[in-house]
Amino acid sequence: MPRSLTLPAIEIKQNGTRALLTRMRAGDLADFTRVDPFDAEKTFDDPEQGYQRPAEEPRIRKFANWLRTEVESGGHVRMPTALLLSSRGTETILAPNGTVTLKSNNKLALIDGQHRKRGFEYAINEKGIQELGDYEVPVGIMLDIDKLGEMRQFRTVNGEQKSVRTDLVNMILTQLVEQEGEDSIKGSDLWKVAAAHVVRRLNADADGPWFDRIVMPDQHSYSKEEIAEDPARVHRRTARATSFITSLKPIEQFLDVIKPGSRTVHEKAEDLYAVVNSFWRAIRNMSQ
Repeated sequence: MPRSLTLPAIEIKQNGTRALLTRMRAGDLADFTRVDPFDAEKTFDDPEQGYQRPAEEPRIRKFANWLRTEVESGGHVRMPTALLLSSRGTETILAPNGTVTLKSNNKLALIDGQHRKRGFEYAINEKGIQELGDYEVPVGIMLDIDKLGEMRQFRTVNGEQKSVRTDLVNMILTQLVEQEGEDSIKGSDLWKVAAAHVVRRLNADADGPWFDRIVMPDQHSYSKEEIAEDPARVHRRTARATSFITSLKPIEQFLDVIKPGSRTVHEKAEDLYAVVNSFWRAIRNMSQ
């Protein structure tokens, strides 16, 4: 049955944009927030395409274990850093009495903080630390923002302010160009967009030499158990998407030299794919 949650909130304005500052019980995070994950099976321009990688279980458990240790030792669990949410697709309005009402059947998109959210869930549900359900988590809700705005904010937080893997950031750049054009990102980053198209295409080509050999942002390397279940996986998912994209930069730069003049990012991707795909097909044919 759908739930509603009314919280006290204040509105702030930052350079023409609005946000609400509030707090939520850790036990309510699962019911009132959602994550939009990147899906390598979807195209970059798919309206349902997300922009976050799957949560990493080791990070979730590490945070949950820290919470348990602090609670059991009588320590103080302090977490002043706010989770960042978006009001996109919801009716999140600050009422005259200074409250905001959330609906569990119309969850807020979580832009940053999914490992903290999942860590609390794990500690409460799996570790049995029920008192953490009432722990108050600071929350910022961005208003007047669409998915592209969320993606830009995610890229800023995770690609510029934190030192984290950039495979998903490169995919976000590609989605921005697909939906808003080449002027939506820095010109110096366009080669990454062309390379991202090539990597996705190579990895998805069932007849190609790189089929399922690249670890996309929403994937993991196959475990020993998964390889044992299907021996065909033994040489699959061996290269990271970021590493592959980086390796293509010299080729893209060389193509710019031998093909001077203005080319769209899609034309760059087509030229780059033709070279890389032909090279690796020739290598495969020679080894057979």
